[in-house]
Amino acid sequence: MQNAKDRVTRDTGFQSLIDLTIFSIKSLIAINGGAIIALLAFIGNILSKEIAYPLGISCALSWYCVGITSAILELMFAYFFQVFEIEGGAKFPCLWHNRECFRYLAIASAALSLASFIVGSIKTVNTFSNFTPTHSQKECCCR
Repeated sequence: MQNAKDRVTRDTGFQSLIDLTIFSIKSLIAINGGAIIALLAFIGNILSKEIAYPLGISCALSWYCVGITSAILELMFAYFFQVFEIEGGAKFPCLWHNRECFRYLAIASAALSLASFIVGSIKTVNTFSNFTPTHSQKECCCR
C-alpha cells in the first residue's frame, strides 16, 4: 500500500513539474514576443509621424529575437528529453545514453531566453532615456 501511495505522489509531482515547465516556456515566448510587438508598434507610430526613431531599438529587437528563439529551442530540447525518457533506449540507443544533454540544453536555453529579455529591456530603457524626438526637415519647413 505504501508503494502505491509513493508512486501516486511521485507521479503527481512529476506532472506538476511538466506543467510548470510548459508554463515557463509559454511565459518566455510571451514576454519576448510581447516586447517585439510593442517595439514594432512604437516604431510604426513614430515613422507614421515622420519622427526620427532611436537607432538603438534594433539592438533591443535583436535581443528579444534571440530570447524567443532560445525559448523555442528550449521547447525542442525539453521535447526530445521527454521522448527519450518515455521511450527508453529501445528506439534511440545512441542518444538514450546522452539524454541528460537535452535536459541541460533545455535549461541553458531557458536561461539564455530570460537573459536576452533582461538585456533587451536594459537596451530599450537606455535607448529611450537618451532619445529626444526630432522631426524631419520636411515637417520643420512646413511650419
